[in-house]
Amino acid sequence: MALAGLGASGAAFSGLEFLAAWRIYFIAGAALAVTLGWAMFFRQSSIACGPCADMMPTRKVATLLSIGTAFVALSFVWDPLIEPMLLRFVR
Repeated sequence: MALAGLGASGAAFSGLEFLAAWRIYFIAGAALAVTLGWAMFFRQSSIACGPCADMMPTRKVATLLSIGTAFVALSFVWDPLIEPMLLRFVR
C-alpha cells in the first residue's frame, strides 16, 4: 500500500517539472512581494504618529518579512551555488 502511494505521488510530481522553466519568474514575483512588504512596513512606521501610533508595525511583522527575505534569497542562490555543492557532498 505504501509503495503504491509512493508511486502515485511520484507520478503526480513528475507532471510538475514544467514549473522548473518558470523558476525565475516565480522568484522574481516573490522578490517583488517581499520588497513591497518591506516598503509598506517602513512607510507605515514612518507615518505612525499621534492617534494612529497604535497601528505601527510590530516586531512580528519584521520577523516574518525577514524570514521571507531569507527564503527568497536562498531560492535565488540555490540552483547556481548550493545545489552543486550539496551534490558534490552527497557523491
